[in-house]
Amino acid sequence: MGTIIGHETTEGGRASQGGDALMDELVEREWAMFSTVNEGHEKVTCQERPQTFDQMRRAQFESWPTEALESYLHDLRDAEQEGRNLVTEKYLHMMRATEPESYERLGQVAPAPSPRASQLVDELTFAMVRDTDELAESYPYLSVFIRPATSAGDSSVDTSFETYTRGELMTYSERTLEALVRHQHELAAQGRSMTREAFQNTLRYQGFSSLDEAEEEARRQVQTLGGNEACPDCAE
Repeated sequence: MGTIIGHETTEGGRASQGGDALMDELVEREWAMFSTVNEGHEKVTCQERPQTFDQMRRAQFESWPTEALESYLHDLRDAEQEGRNLVTEKYLHMMRATEPESYERLGQVAPAPSPRASQLVDELTFAMVRDTDELAESYPYLSVFIRPATSAGDSSVDTSFETYTRGELMTYSERTLEALVRHQHELAAQGRSMTREAFQNTLRYQGFSSLDEAEEEARRQVQTLGGNEACPDCAE
């Protein structure tokens, strides 16, 4: 999700208030990988914002069950021992989908998931894209500030939620993917979803108490930026 204008995350200090050791370690290990992507080259802006990274990752992890968090921590530790950077691999998977020629020229290869892992990635990606579409329908002004839902919206300057999600899931172990699929099924039976909960968590870190409050702020900003010309599908 993008940041709603006027609601940047606050730099400085940790996002978490409870000192969750498991989540702390996950974020710290991911940041160590993220901050060294393209090492030796000039850092991009997001690599200089550790607090924003911290909040966005916690927003996602808070929607996961403990089983998946612990499994993913094992994935990160295993990758470090093998000299792999899972964040780099995520971006390679994304590049292969959105910029295949650049991917070929780069000469780096992201490990392909096993057949079982690929099946789980497909199942999770389908469910999460569906849930993103439903959120966009319910909150059309907020949808202006988030990634395009499907890969049809991929471009050289914008990566869809589908492509980004698939790229990340392809770096997870079968064990982690199995845990997430089970959790997805449990939430669906309750009329809930990881996508919606991660979205709500992200907005909370941006200072909003609810999706409705954020939608109202997004509506105000869209109209300020040009009303229906900026968001023709949001006409009232």
